[in-house]
Amino acid sequence: MIDFTFKMQASFFGDISRVAPTPSTIKRVMDLFSDLELVPGTFMEIGNAGPGQQSRLMMSSPEAGIIINFATNRVDIQKQIVNRSQGLGTIKDFSNLAADAASRISENFNINYNRVSLVADHMLELMTSEELDSAYSKLIRSHLNIGDGRPAEWNMRNSVKDVIIVNDISEEINSIVQINRIQGELEISGEVEIFDRLQLILDINTVAENSNTRFNKENIDSYYEGASQRYEQLMALVKNWLDK
Repeated sequence: MIDFTFKMQASFFGDISRVAPTPSTIKRVMDLFSDLELVPGTFMEIGNAGPGQQSRLMMSSPEAGIIINFATNRVDIQKQIVNRSQGLGTIKDFSNLAADAASRISENFNINYNRVSLVADHMLELMTSEELDSAYSKLIRSHLNIGDGRPAEWNMRNSVKDVIIVNDISEEINSIVQINRIQGELEISGEVEIFDRLQLILDINTVAENSNTRFNKENIDSYYEGASQRYEQLMALVKNWLDK
């Protein structure tokens, strides 16, 4: 079903302003992630710190496809595809990597998080034009028919509120499935592919209404264990739909 995974991302929301791109903080973060051999850099953040742009710290390993962005109010931990043959590993492997990184940041900088998320961006296997049209009929035309012409680009997004258990406590989450038909060019490892295929995005995140800074080194692992299991459930539902 999945041809390849383009990107996985875990986000941790909180006050990250102190992790700024100063020489002392850069050395501190490099020491913290010395085993991952991350290289420091910066990115420009817009909006969170008032008008204009603000330079924020980024740590990355181009060879491994790992990027950690320290924005003002969130940490984004990403693993991006480097080449098709290598892949990104399982969602469980990435969840373990992200939870470990976020726990190190939490412990070292005394930061707790109020929201966390897990997102995976996949490309489904190539389909014929007839199979793409059939997918459109199942998802879109059966609910909203805007014409009899051949479908081009389209998308479907479904979100439900759900609950997972984090250290014996119920945590309300949003479970989101998004399927897009996309067309264009994709460059990986210097090779450009012209494509017309389905993209699948799965997103499991805690609800915005709960702003308590409750996630720290003691319970991040528990959340990502539950989120990984929910991810597998969503993937099975999508596969069942595709096999119909």
